[in-house]
Amino acid sequence: MSFLTQEEIDEAVEKAIINLKRMCERLNLASHGLGCLELKKICPHLDPNNELTELDLNENKIGDEGVKLLSVHISKNSSLSNLNLAKNNFGTGGVICLATVIENNKSIKNLNLSNNSICSYGIERLISAIQKGSSIKELNLNGCKPTKFEKSNFNGIKDPTPIIDLDLSTNRFADEGMIFFAQAISQNSSITKLDLSDNQIGFDGMKAFAEAIKQNKSITKLDLSSNRIGDGGMECFSKAIESNRSIVKLNLRDNQFGDGGMKCFSEAIKLNNSIITLDLSENRFSGDGLEYFAKTIKENKSIIQLYFSDCQIGDFDAHYLSEALSGNKTLEEFNLTQNNISNPESGLL
Repeated sequence: MSFLTQEEIDEAVEKAIINLKRMCERLNLASHGLGCLELKKICPHLDPNNELTELDLNENKIGDEGVKLLSVHISKNSSLSNLNLAKNNFGTGGVICLATVIENNKSIKNLNLSNNSICSYGIERLISAIQKGSSIKELNLNGCKPTKFEKSNFNGIKDPTPIIDLDLSTNRFADEGMIFFAQAISQNSSITKLDLSDNQIGFDGMKAFAEAIKQNKSITKLDLSSNRIGDGGMECFSKAIESNRSIVKLNLRDNQFGDGGMKCFSEAIKLNNSIITLDLSENRFSGDGLEYFAKTIKENKSIIQLYFSDCQIGDFDAHYLSEALSGNKTLEEFNLTQNNISNPESGLL
């Protein structure tokens, strides 16, 4: 957040009030150094504005009191559809107050609360409120980092829920949290885009999630990057991918698996004809794993985009891919950057 003088902050508040009086449709106050005091001046002008659809307060410092104040005025507004409160130094107290309003709000469709300090109960209260009566379709809870999850935290994910795009990345799920989440997502039929990246998920968590994926038929875009799946986790996940026909975009970047995991996944891809975009970058497999995958990709008719960056692939191992690609007529984009290929322009690939 850039540093603004108090004079600049006051000027931004005055402009915001003027714009609200003019019935603006969008109000961008991101990174303006606004605190609760400034919000007190702005909020009364939200009530009569029935044209406002987008309010961006990203990266300010309104805190719990600011969110509570804003919630009161949001309850009187029926036009707001996009609300961004990311990076605003609030916690569970503010979220619980907001959840009370969200429960009866039919206008907000996109809610971003990322990078605030929301505990697992706060997440539970919010998701449950959305399930009960909200119309929110996109929910971003990235980087809230609660300390411990319980089974009840994710009950609101079960059907019915309006959410179709859910970002829970960087929240320290670990295996225990992932097991609880998996039980809920297996009973969901609305979420199509799911981000669980950077959540410290290991074998036990992935084993539970793989069973959920066998039952879930709605997720089309899945991001599991930057976890700790390993070869064992990949074996479990691969068995689920064999029969899954909904996922079209899959990100497994940076998951600490090697040849064992790659062999299992290669066998699964033979039976899967739905994945279009696949990212396997930043994993560590040698010629054995790559040879297995190359044989699979040669016959694959669905994958259009394939990413293998930073996998320590050398010239010798690359020749497996070279032969496979010569027989593949579907692939349109292939990324091999940051590997150990001596001369990428040589025609080897």
